[in-house]
Amino acid sequence: MPKLLANAREEILAAASDQLLHKGYHGLAMRDVAAQCGMAAGTVYNYFPSKLDLVSHILLNDWNRSLAALDEALRTAPDCETVLASMYGILSMFCTQYRTVWADSRQSPEAMAVMNARVSDRASLHGQLADRLVQSFLRLGRPDLADGYLPVFLVRNLLQHAMEPGFDYSILSPVIRRLLDHSVHVERSAHS
Repeated sequence: MPKLLANAREEILAAASDQLLHKGYHGLAMRDVAAQCGMAAGTVYNYFPSKLDLVSHILLNDWNRSLAALDEALRTAPDCETVLASMYGILSMFCTQYRTVWADSRQSPEAMAVMNARVSDRASLHGQLADRLVQSFLRLGRPDLADGYLPVFLVRNLLQHAMEPGFDYSILSPVIRRLLDHSVHVERSAHS
C-alpha cells in the first residue's frame, strides 16, 4: 500500500488549482503538479487517478466554497432583490474563474464524455440553488415567490447570464424588480 503524506492532498489541490487557472485544462500536467509539491508523480496519482479526477475535485472544492459564501450572503440579505443579486454575483465570480478552463476542456474527448454524462448533475445544481432561493424568500416573508417553478426559472436565468462573459447585471436587475413587484400584485389581487 502506498504511503500517504500529511497534507499531500491539500498541497496537490492547491498546486493543481493554481496551474489550472494559469495554464488551462490542457496546460495542467500531473508531473508539474508533483514537481511543485516536491513529490513523485506516482504520489499524485495515489490521490487522484487522473487529471480529470483532479480537476473535478478542484471544481467541487471551489463550488463548495462558493456555496458557503452564497449561504452567508443569503442569510444576511435584507430583501429579495439582494438575494438574487447576491446569487448572481457569486455565480458570476465562479463562472468567470472557470470559463476558460471549461472552454479548454471541451477539446478533450474524455472531459466531454464526463460532462455529457453528468446531465443529472446540472439538474441537481439547479435544485440546490432553487432550494436556497425558496428558503430565502420564505425567510423574507415572500411565500408567493417560493411556490411553483419561479425559483428554478430564476436560477436558470441567473446561471445563463452569469456564464455570459462581460454581462452587466444592471441590465437584468430592472426585469427582476418588475417580476418581484408583479408577484406582489398578483398575490394581493388573489387575496382581495
